[in-house]
Amino acid sequence: MKKIVERHHKKQSFFYCLANKSLLATQFGLPQNFFRSKYKEQLIYSFFEISKKDGSSREINNPKYDLKVLQRKILNYMNRIYKPDWLMSGRKTISYIDNGRKHLGSNYVITIDIKKIYSNCKRNNVYNMFKDVFKMTPDIASIMADLTTFEGAVPTGAPTSQVIAFWTYQDAFEKINEIAQQYDCIFSLYVDDMTFSSLGEIPTQLLLEVDKELKLVGLSIKWKKVKRFGINHCKLITGVVLDEAKQMRIPNALRLSIIQGVKKLSNKELSQEERLRLIKSLKGKINSARNIEPEIFPEIHRKISSI
Repeated sequence: MKKIVERHHKKQSFFYCLANKSLLATQFGLPQNFFRSKYKEQLIYSFFEISKKDGSSREINNPKYDLKVLQRKILNYMNRIYKPDWLMSGRKTISYIDNGRKHLGSNYVITIDIKKIYSNCKRNNVYNMFKDVFKMTPDIASIMADLTTFEGAVPTGAPTSQVIAFWTYQDAFEKINEIAQQYDCIFSLYVDDMTFSSLGEIPTQLLLEVDKELKLVGLSIKWKKVKRFGINHCKLITGVVLDEAKQMRIPNALRLSIIQGVKKLSNKELSQEERLRLIKSLKGKINSARNIEPEIFPEIHRKISSI
């Protein structure tokens, strides 16, 4: 059984009704006057880009070391708060595999992406969340918003971004879960991916009601990426496939990537650095695959593990 790290209600959190800058600094192991002015010197980010599957790139806002340390302390406190069972991301005890497993047994599935959830999560939204949801005083809420946003929005590379986006839009997601229940659906949220599953067909009206709820808080559905899976379809949910027999399988793309990586490993022209990098990548992919299908690739697993 997985160890549960969430241990108390929001109202029992150190952050709830926080009103003292010196107390916040002390709790974080900092000088008592740190949050009077010095903290703004730490709000520094670097930038890099990663390639997306569609060929475009995404800019990552990477907080500098000292700021990331502060963000991890914030995350640690927020991770201790109980969260609803439909939230599947940003939690140490739950993975994307659990998100797929949650929908095992369903005949119909709809997956939905939320459009630009981080860049649409503005500093003012985050400030209001800390002030209204956690009941912090305005000055403390402003400090917390400074520490967890960048250039007016939640940054893509901060350790706090997932949990900040969740709490900022928690009320909207609660209402979406209620909509799902009205249509006899199971709902789960994994970062910006929403999944709805049911034994019966899922009406389009559910999508329209979900989109309406999102628009009330400045978000919207990425309609081009909405996917419907019927009773006889394999269903892809955040990197996990639910097959027609309602068993979890690895995606074909991961299977092919592992096979191609093993073939590439036999290339004698690879440099030592390239070989080590490829082995590390293969070990990660094989572990991911075997977390979904424990008996898959036995020989490849044995061979790569022995290197």
